[in-house]
Amino acid sequence: MKKSILLVDDEPIIRKSIGREFAVKKYFVSEAVNGQEALSKLNKFQYDIVITDLLMEDMSGIDILREAKEMYPEIGVIVLTGYGELSSAMEAVRLGANDYLLKPFDTDEMMSRVGNFLKKQEYQRKVKLHDKILSVCMYCKKIRDNEGKLQREGKWMGLEEYIYSKTGLNVSHGCCPDCYEKATEEYLEK
Repeated sequence: MKKSILLVDDEPIIRKSIGREFAVKKYFVSEAVNGQEALSKLNKFQYDIVITDLLMEDMSGIDILREAKEMYPEIGVIVLTGYGELSSAMEAVRLGANDYLLKPFDTDEMMSRVGNFLKKQEYQRKVKLHDKILSVCMYCKKIRDNEGKLQREGKWMGLEEYIYSKTGLNVSHGCCPDCYEKATEEYLEK
């Protein structure tokens, strides 16, 4: 699946030059001329990464950063800034930007940083996916509790112990209607 990038800059030449470079590398690229257009696009589509200018007339890159991260906490944000705005770029990083680049920037450097971020993002998504898998032994049916631990380091425990540790509920043993019927049939056949 193609990785998606939203470019936000009020300078058409920057949007077009960056967009062309990413399109050549087979990324899905969308452009926004200002913050309002960027937010409109973010409301309609979940991008993997936003590359935004720091200073624009209608809304700052920091405002876009805040809104994007609020909508999609895992989205990447790279801020483009001029040398005189370096302290603002550092503030953006403190607020959750994944990186910043000083203008004028080297296109190869940008491609490298975006590529590195997207690899890290993909790895984090895989880890999150594994965190949603409950490990159950196919033989004894014990469950591995990986909460707060690395995968494969959790404690193996029986179903009752696992339920109690997660909910505080004790387990009452009974027999469901299907098992009761099966057990009755087996008993009567003997």
